[in-house]
Amino acid sequence: VTFMQDSFAFTTDLQLPDAPDEAEFKAFVMNHPNRFLGAAREVCQLHGFPPPSSLKSEFAGVTAVFRIAVDDHRDVIIKLFPPTFVSDFVAEQRAMDLILRQPTKKDIHIIPLLASGQFLDSGHVWAYTVSDFFPGCPMKDVFEEMPPPSRVRFAQDLGGILQAIHRIPADGCQLPPITHSSLRSQWEENLPSLVKYLSTELVREVTVALPSQMELEEICSGPLCVLHGDVGEGNVLLQRNAAEEWELAALLDLGDAALGPPAYEWVWLWLDLFRQDAGMMRAFLSRYDPAIVVDQEWRRRQWALTMMHPCLPELLDIFVNEEGGDLTQVTLQQFQDMLWPDLNVPHWCPPRVQEAQCRGYVKSLLGMLHTVDVLHGNYHQGPLVMEDWELAHADLRDRVNSIWDADYHGCVTVSQAVASLFHRLIINWHSASFQPPLVPDAGVLDVAYIRKFLSLSGLEHYNWYFDLETGEGQFSSYSYSHCVVNNVSSAGRVAFGTTSQRGALWPEAKAALSARGVDVSERYDRLVATPGVQFGGLGWDLAAGHVKAYFIFRDIDTLPTRFKSLISLRPKNVPLHEHGLVSDTFTRGGRPYEDKVYIYPKSIEDLEGTPLGTASATLMLSSARGLVRQYDVDQTKSSEALFVWSQRLGNGAGKQIMDTYAAATLGLDTIVWDEESPGNMVLYFPRCLGYGEEEDGRYWK
Repeated sequence: VTFMQDSFAFTTDLQLPDAPDEAEFKAFVMNHPNRFLGAAREVCQLHGFPPPSSLKSEFAGVTAVFRIAVDDHRDVIIKLFPPTFVSDFVAEQRAMDLILRQPTKKDIHIIPLLASGQFLDSGHVWAYTVSDFFPGCPMKDVFEEMPPPSRVRFAQDLGGILQAIHRIPADGCQLPPITHSSLRSQWEENLPSLVKYLSTELVREVTVALPSQMELEEICSGPLCVLHGDVGEGNVLLQRNAAEEWELAALLDLGDAALGPPAYEWVWLWLDLFRQDAGMMRAFLSRYDPAIVVDQEWRRRQWALTMMHPCLPELLDIFVNEEGGDLTQVTLQQFQDMLWPDLNVPHWCPPRVQEAQCRGYVKSLLGMLHTVDVLHGNYHQGPLVMEDWELAHADLRDRVNSIWDADYHGCVTVSQAVASLFHRLIINWHSASFQPPLVPDAGVLDVAYIRKFLSLSGLEHYNWYFDLETGEGQFSSYSYSHCVVNNVSSAGRVAFGTTSQRGALWPEAKAALSARGVDVSERYDRLVATPGVQFGGLGWDLAAGHVKAYFIFRDIDTLPTRFKSLISLRPKNVPLHEHGLVSDTFTRGGRPYEDKVYIYPKSIEDLEGTPLGTASATLMLSSARGLVRQYDVDQTKSSEALFVWSQRLGNGAGKQIMDTYAAATLGLDTIVWDEESPGNMVLYFPRCLGYGEEEDGRYWK
């Protein structure tokens, strides 16, 4: 594609309107499409397409877009750029040229141009592009019908695509740069909108809170990336896959392409495309760059870039004039949180969107409180005391039921209190019921890690329940396991981790591993920087003195050789999910002891010899033990499945362990078992038991 400054493909005298005002131009295109017929016919004749007899606008913004039938099986899209926005045409040409030079261009999902050029109309320079019509629906038309798991997968896919665009070498690129000067200029353009809608005091506080000149230069001083520039809900096309689920198909419109910091790209993506869905943003960042830490400083920078982004006036107009919002009484903190809230804190969707999920989530909280009721009296004291999470569980039950009644005020605090109390009591109960006790044998920094997990457990539980985590529900954030050999059991095996809070937990995990003598930098710096890989958790085998580190992955080919080499142990001809889990086991001195890869068959129907009562399976590939099959108990028919497994285990040590957990309202979750060695097994707990649905829809014991 070549942009010729002084070369015009043709000349017309149609007196086409310019677009200094986008709304007026859009209305003109929609109401008078055939005013552009002469130009469209010239483009078609010049490039060998049948000229249209009439036009119907496909889309109008700052350009006029028309769909034209070439034959019975093919349509093309002609886009006309008015004089005011010929610069968008130039940016699109140059960005398209860069992308099409890349060996990974097919993975970027950009629709290539068939033709482009300039023409003169009544002495004014216009431009045009021609591309094949790509069937699909823009995100704005399908967002509401996409369930959370589909949104998360979409966001992860988009993270990979934008990462590929941002990694395009920008040396010598002539795209317009986003600099500290241009950001300041945009701020000055946005200021009248802030003055219009915000209080005078808040405008002053916003001005003071903006980054200094030095900070802006720092933001823009890193390697500049090729940015798409307008990843909004109108520029992302989706199609239904074979499973009838919406998935990302193509990115449109490179007219705003630029060179700039990646964080600038995320402003419009977060506010428009993702509609401030925290789960989608976390999923996007986990694929784009797992090393990004979403902390207060990150949020502050994103808010500052929003203040200096051209989308701000439109956002304020929509909030005040279309949604009836009032910004005259808000504080600076509220204004910042409104635009960039804490991504690690759940923000409830309206009941009409997630009513069924909210009710199911309340059921899960009540199930946890049922366990608290059973354990609280006898296991209040133990390795972990209740401390500030000591809330009367009767009061918690009332507050949980208020969530049921669609009163979401304070739900985050309630969720954190319930989950932390639940986990602390289980640790105390487990330490009193099995040997060795869990926490005392661990180092001080390990306890710090566990306490961090406890503080985040309510958020983790929310994200898991609403399918806003990585792995489509196949990963667990905690487990207690018991190994039985020749009907003799051993405990002291526990794991605490995350599918959504890696930024908060990984620093504590690094400290714990370093304290055990593990060279964290050498072993994990490159791994955690690998696209699609994120920290998953830590585990301990206190009897053996082992510590384990878990990492979630999306593509086995990106992992170190020590993990990839284990894939040869898998059963042949078993279709697998793309994601999985890897782990390292270390001895007391930090010496590597065992490498493991966990992969997931897409269907247990493809796995021969799966016992009845199994919902799904995991294949553990171990450098020390070879292939080990783990079976997840069927939870859709939990009582039947548990009975089947209970009968299968007989009256030995495994059955006794199941009964001990059942007395604490906790059920079997996963088991390693082989009918040829029925006295040997590994049992993984817990799963909450004891709740059913009454006629009025509430869940009680």
